[in-house]
Amino acid sequence: MKNENSTGERASMRSFFDDFDSGDPFEAAETTRVKESTKRKTFDISCLSVAELLDLRDEVEKKLPPLKLQQLDLAKELIVQFYKIKELQQAVLMDTELEPNKQAVVIKACTDALQQIVKLQQDLYNAERFKALENYMIESVRALPLDVATAFMRNYEALESPNE
Repeated sequence: MKNENSTGERASMRSFFDDFDSGDPFEAAETTRVKESTKRKTFDISCLSVAELLDLRDEVEKKLPPLKLQQLDLAKELIVQFYKIKELQQAVLMDTELEPNKQAVVIKACTDALQQIVKLQQDLYNAERFKALENYMIESVRALPLDVATAFMRNYEALESPNE
C-alpha cells in the first residue's frame, strides 16, 4: 500500500515541478501532500528513494541560478547585459514623451554601463589568457631539470609576493 502511495506522490511531485514552467506552480498541491503555511508550501519527501531524491535535486538545481563562479558563463552574461542595455537605450530614444534631459541621463548611464561591460570583457580575456600562459609555463617547467625548475619556481613565487 505504501508503495502505491509513494509512486503516486513521485508522479505528483514531478508534475509539481513541471508546473513551474507552465504557470501555476501549486496546481498539483492537493496530491503532493503540500501543507499550508503562512508564507511557503512544503511537501513530504521521506517516502522517496535515494535515486528519486537525486532526481529531485537535479530538478531543483535546474531552477536555481548558478551558485559558483565556475558555473557562470561570464561571456554569455556580458552579451546578454549588452543587448539589454542596447534595448533600453533604443526605448529611451524612441520615447517622445520623455524630456530630453532625462533621455540624456539614461543614455549616459547606458553608455557608461556599456563601457564597463567592455572593460569587464577585456579583464576576463586577460585573466583567461594569463591562466593559459601560466598552465603552459608549468608544463614547460616540468620538462626542466629539477634544480633549474626549483630555482625558477622560487623566483616566480617571489614575484607573486614581493612584501615577504
